[in-house]
Amino acid sequence: MSSDDAKIGIVGGALDLAQKILQQTRAKIDQDYLPTISISTPDDIADRTRFLLGQTTKNPAHAIFSNLTELAELGATVAGFPCNTAHAPAIRDVFMEKLKQSGSRLKLLDMIAETVDFLRETCPEVKIVG
Repeated sequence: MSSDDAKIGIVGGALDLAQKILQQTRAKIDQDYLPTISISTPDDIADRTRFLLGQTTKNPAHAIFSNLTELAELGATVAGFPCNTAHAPAIRDVFMEKLKQSGSRLKLLDMIAETVDFLRETCPEVKIVG
């Protein structure tokens, strides 16, 4: 697949992430911008913190998976979910497994792993973060 076919999907948190994508894009004309598709359904996605604290049994992973599926159907080839709590294993592992089982070709970026990789590459002297 060429980069001309690539579309970025964003689940929730789209305003901040889209702004960051735009700031990193060297565009001179409209057609130079990266195509993005965003889905925000806060009424469908259970509170991630409440789930992780055991205050609800409704795992937000199922609604996140639905959003990811919709992004793929709309043509997204890579997607991100800009939310730390959604990357907790109790949530992320579930929607990742569902994505794998569905046979989807959507590449989902792992915000935490990408951050770690970036820090290792750009700041190898840093051993503790946070």
